[in-house]
Amino acid sequence: MVDEGSSNSAVNLVGFFLEFAEKLLAPARSFVDVEGMPKRVEHPFLFRAPEFSGPAALGSTISFTGVEKPDFRGLLLFNRDRWAKAEAERCAREHFSHDVRRDRQVLDENWQVIGSPTFGHLGNQLGSQLSYEVYYALADLCERLQTLRPTGEQLLEAYERLKEEWTCATVMWRLGAPLLNFKTEKCPVRIGQSLELAPLSHDEKTSLWNQNAGFGPFGEPQVMDRGALARAQFFFRGASTTGRDDPAFGPEFRDEVARVVTAMRLFGSGDVGIPAVLGTSTGLFEKFASQYVFDGRARNSSRMYELRATDWDAVTKVYHALGAIDDKMSIPLRRFNQAYGRQSVEDTIIDLTIALESCLLPNTRDELQYRLSMRGAALLTSLRNPVETQVLLKTMYEIRSDVVHNGKLLSESGVRKKIESLNPVVAKDFLHACEDVVRDVLRESILRLARGGTLGALSEELDASVLSGLLPPA
Repeated sequence: MVDEGSSNSAVNLVGFFLEFAEKLLAPARSFVDVEGMPKRVEHPFLFRAPEFSGPAALGSTISFTGVEKPDFRGLLLFNRDRWAKAEAERCAREHFSHDVRRDRQVLDENWQVIGSPTFGHLGNQLGSQLSYEVYYALADLCERLQTLRPTGEQLLEAYERLKEEWTCATVMWRLGAPLLNFKTEKCPVRIGQSLELAPLSHDEKTSLWNQNAGFGPFGEPQVMDRGALARAQFFFRGASTTGRDDPAFGPEFRDEVARVVTAMRLFGSGDVGIPAVLGTSTGLFEKFASQYVFDGRARNSSRMYELRATDWDAVTKVYHALGAIDDKMSIPLRRFNQAYGRQSVEDTIIDLTIALESCLLPNTRDELQYRLSMRGAALLTSLRNPVETQVLLKTMYEIRSDVVHNGKLLSESGVRKKIESLNPVVAKDFLHACEDVVRDVLRESILRLARGGTLGALSEELDASVLSGLLPPA
């Protein structure tokens, strides 16, 4: 690549872009003087502060309206075959010939990589792409500034953005992951290598959501409900770097978000969730992308998850433990997280019980109900009454079997009798009691595994603990 600051060719290269700008903007201004500025209508969803009070006022209200805007970008791009076409092609050709370029995978009609651009009526795809980028750099500048009379300094800024598009192989993404049913008294908080927890303002929601405002509701992100975003008060924000021609950001940010949410869920109760990550790229061409977190489902509930300032150290401990165990708990944790997106109580019980089985019954084929309930009680003996824990886990397993093998519902009389035989406090909120005991089992297992060992070794240790408790004192 040529050092444009130290050669005469640099002056010429800049001059090619400035000449193009003059040739494009002059007829554009004349057109507007006669015909007027073309308009376009966008239909953004605007997130604003509520005009009422009460619990719902913690979120945002949403308005949907048509906004008419001067279409500077459209004017210049639509007329690129009429205005300054030769100058745009010359600018692109000269920069490419002076190695102001990067590797691209642009294919011809035979699916072969195009090595060099050609221009004009018979030009190839690479030449068309480079010429379009020359136009877009100036059109984007005029759109952002809302003027057809940019200053020389502003034109140089557009030129630098164009050069970056042509020479830099990577692009940065700004990412946001809205937290549902969550609040904390400590914020901002940095977690891991790339996440920062921050308040989610109304303007930030508007920016995250309106990725393709020109298409109205048809341009909305499809990975979460706008009402869920309106209720969110906090989000994780961060950044990611990808190849410039990649269509979206990579999975690293999403995976770290999933790990933090899992740590939160393992620490305490409440329906905290993140349906998706929304991202916007920097650079000349702004791209939008989104990714589901877990399977994209999150509970729409009033069970808020609240973290006090003093809780964050414990959450961080679980977060680091999750990073230390590799994939030893992947199935139990997947089922535990899936339970947070279930609408059916029966499905939730199935997920939670599978999480227990995967954690407490590795390589076990006999006496499953007994071993699961006894191992779980032994694991939690320092946290819970072991007798009550054993009875709850045993009942969970029985009900899971009724649901899976006999098609029973939790509302049926036989199942209700089993639930009502438990401690009255547990029976009154059986589903959340099951979630709480599974949470404790998984968390304590993870903290132990983080110090070394396997699930099989942990099960043997728990069996030995149960056996020692049955033996009479020496």
